Amino acid sequence: MATADGIRNGSREFNQSQSFLRSILNSTYYGIASYQAITDESGRIVDFLITYTNAEVPRNFGLTPEQVIGKTCRKVYPGIFENGIFEKLVKCMETGVTERYEISVSYRGADVWLAAAIEKVNDSVTVTSKNITEEKQNQLYLEQMKRALEEKNAELERKNKELESFNYIASHDLQEPLRKIQLFYSRILERDKGQMSEMSLEYFASIGNAANRMQKLIEALLSYSTTNFKGMAFEKADLNDILAEVKTDLEEAICAKNAKITSETLPKVSVIAFQFRQLLANLISNGIKYSQQGIPPEISISCREVQSEEGKTRKYWQIDVADNGIGFEQKYEHKIFELFQRLHGKTDFAGTGIGLAICKKIIENHNGYIKVKSEPGKGSVFSVFLPAK
Repeated sequence: MATADGIRNGSREFNQSQSFLRSILNSTYYGIASYQAITDESGRIVDFLITYTNAEVPRNFGLTPEQVIGKTCRKVYPGIFENGIFEKLVKCMETGVTERYEISVSYRGADVWLAAAIEKVNDSVTVTSKNITEEKQNQLYLEQMKRALEEKNAELERKNKELESFNYIASHDLQEPLRKIQLFYSRILERDKGQMSEMSLEYFASIGNAANRMQKLIEALLSYSTTNFKGMAFEKADLNDILAEVKTDLEEAICAKNAKITSETLPKVSVIAFQFRQLLANLISNGIKYSQQGIPPEISISCREVQSEEGKTRKYWQIDVADNGIGFEQKYEHKIFELFQRLHGKTDFAGTGIGLAICKKIIENHNGYIKVKSEPGKGSVFSVFLPAK
């Protein structure tokens, strides 16, 4: 026989269990609601009475549990009779089979996405739902990014085909008539040089110089255009070996100006070897070419590991190529890396104005960047920033 104390203890435990259950239901990130079927005289389900809901469900629509409990779905959530959810509730009640679905509902002009499951419990159904709007928005954003990337890839493919056409024109259609000009120019000089006036010889010299400049310009354009290609293999390379090869290639220019090139020990890094060789060659050639009158060029190459200027999380090798040349005003630091930009006349220094633009494109191919500091009469320091990893 139950005692008064036993009944009180049992009642207290029941109340504690109820409180514990309510705390769980109210604190969960999932919406939980119970709907009791309402039938007509023929026993057909025509509506549902909201007998319980935690705050998560009505919150999606700017409501509170107190505003919806005890009311019908037709009054509180009339949209379920149009979007198919009512039919799912009825089907679950009639068959006992769990229904799962995702649906988008409109609230204050915005779409709210819900993922839900319906379970039958006696003469009611319990609906567990989760607001997945953020996940859907992220998914939509990723799909948009994917489409944008596909469009960019298609555009890049078109550009590559245009580049192939350009390379063919530059390597064949432009150079072929130029070769004929140079050929016939040479033959005329060989045959008739002794019969020409001094003025005619000067004209022919101008023709030869113009043809040679055009040849160098076409070769430079070809070199610039091919540095766009990023399908080349990266390989672990010793930059000291690459520098040695560059010095060998430039030996004639080094000797002609009595240039002195010194360097610290450089690291082994992952690079497109022949492109990086071209980058170093262009920077060293500049140091030799733009030297001060009567002063032998001195070029020093140093290297140190530094952190990224952006987030201080990524490490770079900073390779400095410093010279004692003529330098330039710092305000031109960006202009010199643009295509065909020159700070000096063609008569002062030979060149096409493409070399530093090629350097910029090469280091961008390596996910790095290039900067310069310069002062007229005191030389320049070109700093190449190459990712350490």
